[in-house]
Amino acid sequence: MAGEFSNALGRTITYVDIPLEQWRDQELRGRNLPDHLFEHLLTMARLHAANRYDRLTHDIETITGRPATSVRDFVARQADLRRATKANGRS
Repeated sequence: MAGEFSNALGRTITYVDIPLEQWRDQELRGRNLPDHLFEHLLTMARLHAANRYDRLTHDIETITGRPATSVRDFVARQADLRRATKANGRS
């Protein structure tokens, strides 16, 4: 399965859903990662495929008194901050 979406910066992201074993053997294994990182990334990929990261909590709002920031909004704000920093001559 393949698809596209636009990120917070308006860039088109194209993805291809490949089997875990293929990704592990063709992409991940060749990066010479430490064993613990290799296994961690595999575990995260398995959990993601099982929708284990698809969760919602209101704890942030309860603790801080305001809603949590979405990843999309966070990335957009960081891009705005980087542009402002560059415009002020800082890198």
